[in-house]
Amino acid sequence: MSCRFRPGVVVESEGALAYVSLRFGHKGERPPPVIAAHLIEDNPRMASGIITFDLWIANQDRHEGNLAYARGTQPLHVFDHGHALLGATAAGQGIATLRRLESQPTPSSCLTPAMRTSRHFGEWTERVLAIRNDVIDDLVAAMTQGTGQAALTPDEGRATADS
Repeated sequence: MSCRFRPGVVVESEGALAYVSLRFGHKGERPPPVIAAHLIEDNPRMASGIITFDLWIANQDRHEGNLAYARGTQPLHVFDHGHALLGATAAGQGIATLRRLESQPTPSSCLTPAMRTSRHFGEWTERVLAIRNDVIDDLVAAMTQGTGQAALTPDEGRATADS
């Protein structure tokens, strides 16, 4: 099994950033929520990747409704990272949230309780560590210069880049 990536674009609407892609549910319907145990049993490698990714981006909101997978009928889709890093933080609380996440890196995930192997986590950790610092710095700089709800303050940008 593989994860299918859908082409899309980042758009700004009323000061908020969003990722827009073509529909991925059957006939435009929203896909059913994932059954975590099925995803993990069928593909522990991808489940490990999702957990690792969520830890890396400090996603505090991975639940059955923002993953889609059904045995034999729905390929794996991972979406809705709006609460990652500082995304769910109240204005002015970004740095405090970042410091809390550094000391307690345990994002909420519907997959973690059902995971029964650590076999694939090393591979995913190596992939995350292979992302160069200058790439991260460029992304943080772009978000610091941006506008709207997803933009970082200069202090949040520095704290994020230093993390």
